[in-house]
Amino acid sequence: MNPPATGWSLTIPPKIWDRLSDHVLGSAARGAVLLAGLADGPRGPRLLARELILADEGTDYVPGEFGHRALAPTFVRDAVIRARDEGLAYLAVHAHLGLDHVGFSEIDLASHERGYPSLGQISGQVVGALVLYWTGVLRAGGTSRSGATGSDIEIESHPG
Repeated sequence: MNPPATGWSLTIPPKIWDRLSDHVLGSAARGAVLLAGLADGPRGPRLLARELILADEGTDYVPGEFGHRALAPTFVRDAVIRARDEGLAYLAVHAHLGLDHVGFSEIDLASHERGYPSLGQISGQVVGALVLYWTGVLRAGGTSRSGATGSDIEIESHPG
């Protein structure tokens, strides 16, 4: 058995990973939301990706008030209510440029501080975010149901 992991892990099935990476890392800047189940396992808390909600460019993923692009408020509202109703974690996803590493920008972190506590209260579930770059997922983080800041999330995906 593998030793316990520090922090969270996220498992993304290949079909969801393919759709997510094609959408978010495609030729246009796009965003999405992953809805994930929560399981406690011998290696620590796990998020299991169950559903992918793609944000349409220009309607759901729009010019940002504070940064380059943002998920539209109605898209976020609908996705977080769906997460609440289905008892699933809400993970917002977007991409950054990067060759071998990437992280959340200051704008991303400020957005998390502004919005995620409220989203967690609305959903009653784990709320977080992922940022992808062209060779795969590197960073993730978020808040727990209690609103405490979460650590990095170890991503387990199986890109084709």
